[in-house]
Amino acid sequence: MMNPPGNPLGQPMRARMSKILLWPLVLALASCAVPERAPHATGTPEIQNPEIQNPKAQAPNGPPGPRVRSVTGTTPTAPDGNSFSFLAGGHLYGNPGALSAVPAATLLAQVHALRNSPDKFLVSSGDFIRAFMPAMVAPTGELLRFIEKPMFNAPGNHDYVAGDYEKAFGPSFGSFEYGSVLFVLLNSERQPWHFEQQQLDMVKATADWALQQPHIDHVFYFAHKVVFAVDEPRYASLLQNCNGRDGFNGTSNFAAEVLPTLRRVAKDKRVLWFCGDIGVSWSFNLFYDEHPEHNITYLGCGLGATESDCMLRVAVTGKTLKIEPVPMHVGATIKNGLRINKPVGHYGPAFWDQLFAKRGRAKLPKIPTGK
Repeated sequence: MMNPPGNPLGQPMRARMSKILLWPLVLALASCAVPERAPHATGTPEIQNPEIQNPKAQAPNGPPGPRVRSVTGTTPTAPDGNSFSFLAGGHLYGNPGALSAVPAATLLAQVHALRNSPDKFLVSSGDFIRAFMPAMVAPTGELLRFIEKPMFNAPGNHDYVAGDYEKAFGPSFGSFEYGSVLFVLLNSERQPWHFEQQQLDMVKATADWALQQPHIDHVFYFAHKVVFAVDEPRYASLLQNCNGRDGFNGTSNFAAEVLPTLRRVAKDKRVLWFCGDIGVSWSFNLFYDEHPEHNITYLGCGLGATESDCMLRVAVTGKTLKIEPVPMHVGATIKNGLRINKPVGHYGPAFWDQLFAKRGRAKLPKIPTGK
């Protein structure tokens, strides 16, 4: 088959018709009536994969604490030497104003490109489904199986239900090692905008472990909420214009109890912190900043079914990182949004300040002319 025109992930097409046969099931489930917002629906979707239902502890020589599993139950293939890439993004369900049981239209338009991309796996920073219920989980699960890449998830307010999430997908926080990177996925929903002692202990233990491993060059952290922006004036526009501040009481323990550990790691390793609760129409889809004092790179990426929709491709080659946005709007019937067409570093605090100052001015009432 030929590549679809304008494929931003640009790999040869090799779709298999046996997988296409899954789509009647997806479409049938997607037609089910769903509530507008039901992040705490009762009942657990039936997951048949025994590996997910019975997560094992970390290997004795691996990082301490829980080992997160991919939501598909699959594991990534081995990296090619010291090089690999993965895709990161949040809020994959897309537009909160659309009653859809499948992910964002921009993601659906790229399923073939995602399937055939060189990336080893995906990491979601939460909200990969709109609500934790069978009518949402099943179609998204079939889509992920078609893509044939493992996807790990740091849960958000839409896809996390305490107890039910763990029963379906395994630990809601933990880590895994891949190549020269330690991945640490956190749950910012158990105590919204805070991390309870169990997670704080895990962050410290994995940091101690990473600092003792000469083969680990990078530590990547993932959490849904923009917790790092709470006590940082540099990120005021991000905090004010993220997707939502559900459960926010004005405080977070990130700066006091997480950041010191991250800065200790950053003295010896490259540290990235990803968030995912951005991207809807009243927010923006991409954030990137190399903090001048923390020696930490803060990133955010999320889908909202706009022309700004993108994911981040992180390419790792030993100690070298290359981070670039991958636009997702091509092929989707999306007309609103500012297209991502500049290097990732362009979309930092100054960009957010200017964008939302401009939006604020546009909403001001016009001054009467007197004529």
